[in-house]
Amino acid sequence: MTGIHYREDLIALLYQAAELEHGLACSYLFTAFSLKEHLDEGLTPEQLEKVLEWEQTFIHIAIQEMGHLLLATDLVVAIGGAPHLDRPNFPQPTSYYLPDYDLALRPFSKQTLEHFIYVERPESVILAPVLKPQANTPIIEPRDNLIGPDPEQFDTVADIYDQIAEDFKSLVERYGEQRVFVARPQTAFLYASLGLEEIDPLTNLEAVLEAIELIVTEGEGDRGNRADSHYGLFKKIHAEYTAMLAESPDFEPARPVLNNPFPRTPPASTGSPSIVTDPVIIEMMDLFDAGYATMLQTLGRVFAPNGETEDDLKLLLDVALTAMSRGLAPLGNLLMRLPAGSDYPGMNAGPSFGLYHAVHTMPYRQAAWQLMIERYRELAEYARTISVHYGDVEAVNTVATVLDELANKLATRQ
Repeated sequence: MTGIHYREDLIALLYQAAELEHGLACSYLFTAFSLKEHLDEGLTPEQLEKVLEWEQTFIHIAIQEMGHLLLATDLVVAIGGAPHLDRPNFPQPTSYYLPDYDLALRPFSKQTLEHFIYVERPESVILAPVLKPQANTPIIEPRDNLIGPDPEQFDTVADIYDQIAEDFKSLVERYGEQRVFVARPQTAFLYASLGLEEIDPLTNLEAVLEAIELIVTEGEGDRGNRADSHYGLFKKIHAEYTAMLAESPDFEPARPVLNNPFPRTPPASTGSPSIVTDPVIIEMMDLFDAGYATMLQTLGRVFAPNGETEDDLKLLLDVALTAMSRGLAPLGNLLMRLPAGSDYPGMNAGPSFGLYHAVHTMPYRQAAWQLMIERYRELAEYARTISVHYGDVEAVNTVATVLDELANKLATRQ
């Protein structure tokens, strides 16, 4: 494959990588939420201990994928591009990423695990696709646009990052580092917050190549065949699950959750989602999706500041991460325990991670902060409205309290 000749091509390729990392993070979180967490869900104490361990592993991997998304975003910003935290809705074939992949929301199962192993496989491992993509439109002649970016297809995730590395080298060779890395880095604190202290500010080619290698080594490609890579961790869970099934054939670690639950037909999805019909659950799913979009908008502000101090940016990152860990995660877990509606007897719902409009970063500080504060308070108010209709008032009210706290945090620095 030829090298990149234009900055726009590299930005488009980084957007592809960001969308893929984003989609993988959501799919891993969904699988984590589907796992049982209590003895009254039909598990023995020994089984529950192992299932809770698997849940934490999935969450750990999802957090690393979010870290990869943020690194990809910082790579874009470093060369003058805008943050890209948008992505297609589920289910979505990855025609413009990896044609044999399929990004979808699925509960824990042997097939789901084997699909994740296939997705995270090293370049040297030859595996057949586990799940047939929902649809696929092969790109017959990539890079036939000689002045603008073309969508590209790859065999593995590592291949994407290998091409990104080559494209950075090509751009630096053409223009020199000073002209390529045009943005002043403002996100060094971000790496410390994500446990990535070894990453240097992305102001030169060496730092960029080290960041790319970290992404690949942690999971996408696993050049070192590390046991703690995503590939290695998924293989470990698969081996443990297979052994436990052999010992107890009726062992069921996951809740009966729909594939790709959505409260309505999602925009920008080419697959077939499961449309939830219970009206109260639909309200909860809408709350999750609205909170998710607001969290992404808050996160985007970290990468496109306009007058914010470093303390402001640290607060924005803290608000975004808290919204996910203390607001969205408990709500997503709750949705996995609630019925999807009469059209799906015996099946539970779940979060859709739905995006109903493009995620954009607001350009002006004063307006951006005012709108974020307003939105977090609206979400809190809506959560309390839902709790009136739902029996488990405490769970939803806890989410409302967290959202109000986030609005108040932002208001202290408005």
